[in-house]
Amino acid sequence: MHKDIGLMLDSAQELDVPLPLTALTRQMFQAAISTGHGEEDICSTIKVLEGLAGVEVKAD
Repeated sequence: MHKDIGLMLDSAQELDVPLPLTALTRQMFQAAISTGHGEEDICSTIKVLEGLAGVEVKAD
């Protein structure tokens, strides 16, 4: 996902199209990779958000 988002942002830059939320998404994936969750699925970004908020998301 991180690589694909990077490709989207590269294309958008070439076309002069702003994608601010896509850039934020890439940062979330980069944070997940940096904290050791790079081999996990998209839910790894939830772990990043949990860390920022100081909470743990659990199912009942």
